[in-house]
Amino acid sequence: MKIFFTIQCILLCAMYASAQEMERDSLFNLLKDAKTTEQKALLLNNLAHSFLTNKPDSAIIYAGQSLVLSEKIKGRQLQEESLTTIALGFSRIGNLPKALDAYFKALQIEKDLKDTNGIGKRYNDIGGTFSREGDIKKAIEYTLKAQQMLQTIGNASKNWAYLSNLSEYYFDINKMDSALIYAQRAYEISTRINDPRIYLNFLQLGSIQEAFHNNSIALSYYRQSLQSAGAKNFNGINSVYMQLAEFFEKTGIADSSIIYAKKALEKSQSVGYMNGVFTASNLLSKLYEKKDIPLAFQYYKAATAIKDSIFSIEKIKEIQNITIAQELKEQEEQEELIKAEESRKRYIQIAGISIFIPLFFFSVMLLGKLKVKPRTVEFLGILSLLFVFEFITLVIHPFLEKWTNDTPVLMLLILVGLAAFLVPMHHRIEHWMKERLVSHRHAAHAVHVLQTEPPKAVVELDDNFAIENSEEDDSVI
Repeated sequence: MKIFFTIQCILLCAMYASAQEMERDSLFNLLKDAKTTEQKALLLNNLAHSFLTNKPDSAIIYAGQSLVLSEKIKGRQLQEESLTTIALGFSRIGNLPKALDAYFKALQIEKDLKDTNGIGKRYNDIGGTFSREGDIKKAIEYTLKAQQMLQTIGNASKNWAYLSNLSEYYFDINKMDSALIYAQRAYEISTRINDPRIYLNFLQLGSIQEAFHNNSIALSYYRQSLQSAGAKNFNGINSVYMQLAEFFEKTGIADSSIIYAKKALEKSQSVGYMNGVFTASNLLSKLYEKKDIPLAFQYYKAATAIKDSIFSIEKIKEIQNITIAQELKEQEEQEELIKAEESRKRYIQIAGISIFIPLFFFSVMLLGKLKVKPRTVEFLGILSLLFVFEFITLVIHPFLEKWTNDTPVLMLLILVGLAAFLVPMHHRIEHWMKERLVSHRHAAHAVHVLQTEPPKAVVELDDNFAIENSEEDDSVI
């Protein structure tokens, strides 16, 4: 029977792995056919999610690629989703500082988007990460913030989760009154909405009553939790088995403790849950010390082997952390190179424009001396002035974004003030340039006329002078 059950579990695991592999293949195919950057970023993040369970290091890499693409297209929501996936990946491999960093970046985006629900989720995630680091005060602080954000939405299911977390955190720092209050509030919600996770409420309430030394009430809650968890819920049933085993061990009922510890061990072995196998084996070794020393030694050996195995996994995780950190560093360096190349191209373009504008302006001035229509010269002169003032705006715009923190109102006021200064100057230079070009054209035309035709005014003056002289001569005679 046990062999059949083991084979069945192996087949189920193989089917699950095969289904996951098919899902990944499908995502890879879609990724090849993706045409837009947004589609690629979304598919990469979905691919990262598919790796979270068994290959969190791969999940981090794919989510990192999704983040790079979403930053290129300035897709804030996609950036937030990618950062959350990265945080989950780092959390799975135990790199909690990196997970916190990613969660905080995601939180900032949620704040920028003014997404109340998203802000609450990120606060809760950050609280849970601080709890795993052992900083329970910070965990409570951020989970309370999440709970306050949720009050504006009124989502009972999420409120249940936040209240349960708060109860757990207060339990960890031995503030049982607060733990009991939040556990009762969570229980009220779960009964109202028929939440299947109610077994966790019974488990929490049982632990709190056990801490108050109300053992009969605690045992009642544990039994209700066992009934509510259901045989198909591995995580739930395994947690309850271990809780009952430890409860009976503390209260001196060794036989009952052994029964539930063996059930927890069997469940953990069936799904390959190594931490569960270690905890149950360690407890059974302790329980059999006074009953059956050879059997106690067998459980002790099993617990030691599992501990060594877990230690080896931790070593592997540490190597994975180093590898991922290096890959992320190389990715960041690549991004810096891309940004540097983009900056270089921009500076080259600005330098080219700054050389072109003066050349264009002097070319227009030279055209004024040639036989070109005045209107054409005037138009080109106005165009050169527009180049100058638009170039000034182009150069100062990035600095304005930095100084004003990209605040639209401040940028508008500064640009309006700049326009108020530049526009009158533009008109004055334009007027001067027109006059200069027109006067130059008129002067050139006048010189041309004087060179090709005799001055009529002079001729008439000479004739009059000749007549006057002839009259004088007649009078003399």
